[in-house]
Amino acid sequence: MNNKPSLAQNRWWPLCLSEQIKNDAPYAVELGGEKIVLFRDGSHTIRALEDRCPHRRVPLSLGRMTNEGHLQCGYHGWTFSGANGDLVDIPNLDEGERVPPCTIKRFNVHERDGVIYGWAGANEKASPAQIAALDYTPSAKTFSGRQKLVIQHSEFIAALLDAPGLLMRMPGLMFDPRVTMDAFVDNGEVVSERNVRWNWLGEAAFYIGPLRSNADCPLLLRVRSMPVTGHSHLQVAAIDGSALIDVMLICTPASRGITDIHWQASVADDAAGKAAWVLRALTAVGVSPFRLHKSVAGEALANTLPVHSDLWREESRAQQTLNSDNISMLSSVQ
Repeated sequence: MNNKPSLAQNRWWPLCLSEQIKNDAPYAVELGGEKIVLFRDGSHTIRALEDRCPHRRVPLSLGRMTNEGHLQCGYHGWTFSGANGDLVDIPNLDEGERVPPCTIKRFNVHERDGVIYGWAGANEKASPAQIAALDYTPSAKTFSGRQKLVIQHSEFIAALLDAPGLLMRMPGLMFDPRVTMDAFVDNGEVVSERNVRWNWLGEAAFYIGPLRSNADCPLLLRVRSMPVTGHSHLQVAAIDGSALIDVMLICTPASRGITDIHWQASVADDAAGKAAWVLRALTAVGVSPFRLHKSVAGEALANTLPVHSDLWREESRAQQTLNSDNISMLSSVQ
């Protein structure tokens, strides 16, 4: 059975947050069915190798970092260089024995603005200049996390744009089903906006009947999503545009039907008003301003009408078509 999802090639995919890669430990991710181990070498440069030791097929992400900045398998100690994937050491070799020639697959990765990106496609086409980064600046105090959801990558982005309440929650807020305008494209990103209500004391239970049309929605949820990758910046803002909560979402198609989500959230440093005071008080005692649900309600998702996600799908198809045309043109010239 093929567990690899369809993955757009020859592009950079966000994999995780920079802060999640520690200097003393490897970190496992998956992109399009490829199991990858990320780590920092002796110069603190980010490296990526196939997450499988060729000796006994044990995940290298279960190993450790050596003093030289190499990655050592936790089973029999085979040790690999992140720069080229070469086997550089095997513990307890007899005197005079040489390390046999062995190289494992290496992946192109790049670190930018607090995000680790991995390249999918032909290595010779990888250039960091092609990375489309988000305009996102976290506040001084941030919260972060990781969660895998049983949902196809494109369906996760569709839910984010059409029914965010099925995916996430924020303290004191309820995402209204009404959108404020049609989705549009700005600086290459698909932008959507919807109304947000206060829900500090369970007010959502009373928004029934005529009250569902009440215009008292003092906040907006603005979502900016990259086509294809779905790398997204979420912002809860007042009607005047002043930010209250900022969230960055990294949504990676891991394996078939599984999306790996890394996130970072914060209350805006310059947020004003009583709600901002309450949110800061909550964050001070360790309450995150953002959480993902542990699962997605499939029936509710199936009954969600596509509103803003249609534009994201159109832009994604257009980008992939353009990318394929450019590759074909380059191939014909060569």
